[in-house]
Order: sequence, then C-alpha cells, then structure tokens
Amino acid sequence: MPITRRNLTAGLMAAPMCARFARAQTPLMFTQVIELTGAAARTGDAWRNGVEMAVQEINAAGGVLGRPLQMITFDSGNGHAEVRRALEGEVLALLGPVTSGPVRMAAPQVRAARLAQIVGADASDLTTPGGTLFRASPGPAVRMPRLATWLHDDAGARRVSLVWSNTEFGRGGRDMLARELQAHGVQVATDHAVVPGAAGYETEVTAVARAAP
Repeated sequence: MPITRRNLTAGLMAAPMCARFARAQTPLMFTQVIELTGAAARTGDAWRNGVEMAVQEINAAGGVLGRPLQMITFDSGNGHAEVRRALEGEVLALLGPVTSGPVRMAAPQVRAARLAQIVGADASDLTTPGGTLFRASPGPAVRMPRLATWLHDDAGARRVSLVWSNTEFGRGGRDMLARELQAHGVQVATDHAVVPGAAGYETEVTAVARAAP
C-alpha cells in the first residue's frame, strides 16, 4: 500500500496508543523469598498460598493501573543465592521471608537493591524509621497488649495456658504476652514450649486439659 499523508498521520496517531496498550499488558513483577523447606515450611506455604490468592483476585479485578501482577517464588532455605536471583530484573518489591532469621539474612541485599521488602516476621528490631522493610502484621508489641486486654475484658479469662513455639519469635511473643497478662491480673496456669514442626502436641494438650484454664 502506498504511503499517503493520511496513512502516515493515522500511523503516527496510533503509535502512542499501541505503546500504551503494550505497557498496560506488561506485568508488574514481584518476587518472594519464603521458607518452603525446613522447620518453617508450613508457615511459608501458608504465606505463599495467601499471596497467590491475592494476586489472582487482583488480576481478576483488572490488575493495578490496568497491569496484571506476576509473582515468582524462591526458597529462602537455599540462602543468599536465591535472594540474589529474586532481585534480578525489574522487580518492584520483594515479599518474605516469614521468620526473623531468614529476614536478617536477606535484608542487606534487599537494602542494597533499594527495594521495599514486606515480611511475615514479627521481631520488633527488624524495622527501623526510614527503612524499606515493612511487616505484614503490626507485630507482637501491638498484638499482645490487645490480646491480653481482650482475654481479660471481653473473654473474662482469669486463668490461661500458654502453648508457644520454641523459636526466637515464639519466645519473644510468649514473654511479652506473659507480662501483659500479669499486668491485667490474669494467671498463667501452665506454660509449654513446643518444638517447631512437631507432628503432634498430645503431651501439651493433656497438660492444658488437666489445668482447666
């Protein structure tokens, strides 16, 4: 077809529209580095399922600014190499890990890449003012006082049993909750640390039942 002024004008007018359409179809890339193996694999799997469900719902609603989300998942159990892989390319943000140790392992590389990092870990020392690391939950410093208040004021509890995971996160949360319960006058009837990833908790459940909290 010969190039006429009309054809050329129409082509020039269509070019920006085509570029915007192509950009609208380009996915917004996110990656996540989570615990898919090891003691925290169950928690990592739950996080992954939640993220995948959210991505599906967002994309079904039209994405973000007309662009779909794309998530690629890496196992934090493979160490620094997986974090480096997760940071390659045009990544907008990194999700995970979900426990404090792997978060501390990944954080320096994420900071160096100048990316936002949204983690599942709750340790209060992970976030600093002006930093780029964000917790997906408010953390035990907010949750535990609210839980203790609810147990005392709303549930009317006067004796409770504590069953907690014997990890850094579990110990910190247990200590904080125990202090808040004491401040509210709620007695700790029994106190049980459980091994992460244990197949069952029959001993602890029996002890709790006997204590009748």
